[in-house]
Amino acid sequence: MARPRSDLKREHFYFWRHDPGQGPLSESEWKLKFEAHITSIDDSSSPSWNEYFDMGRADPKVFYGSYSRNYNINFMVIALNQQEHEDNYNNLAKLGKCTMPIYQSGYGYNAPHILFQIGNLVKGYGIITNLTYNWNGDTPWVQEMPLYTDVNLSIKILADPVGIRPNANKSRYFI
Repeated sequence: MARPRSDLKREHFYFWRHDPGQGPLSESEWKLKFEAHITSIDDSSSPSWNEYFDMGRADPKVFYGSYSRNYNINFMVIALNQQEHEDNYNNLAKLGKCTMPIYQSGYGYNAPHILFQIGNLVKGYGIITNLTYNWNGDTPWVQEMPLYTDVNLSIKILADPVGIRPNANKSRYFI
């Protein structure tokens, strides 16, 4: 069932493709700006712990193993005229290309990285781990294109916006 626009908050998402070994790509070609209607944002921090047992002890020694932070963002992109349709689908297609491998002759392949900003909540550097577009049966169509697109985007945070790995003593958790 379609949700009325009044239930949704409009925010901006910015994405810049940033390929390993090449740096940021052309801003005019790869800066993507969405006017999106956020339906949910999940921010997940996941530490892992390793247990080691010593001879003669029933309880384990516990050591910090690793850390990851992931964002899962659900949003709607809505087009109300032909120009918005074209802009939205061009940007959604470019965002989809950020999940595809980059082949370099003699070097194999790598994954594109992205610099991103979600409203005034978070800025970061990471990789897209999941991207899903959904057009359900209730989606109205205009000129043979869906009026709105439900997008589910998952990003694994690799560093802050200037490329520094997270550090609990020095990094800010939010903007």
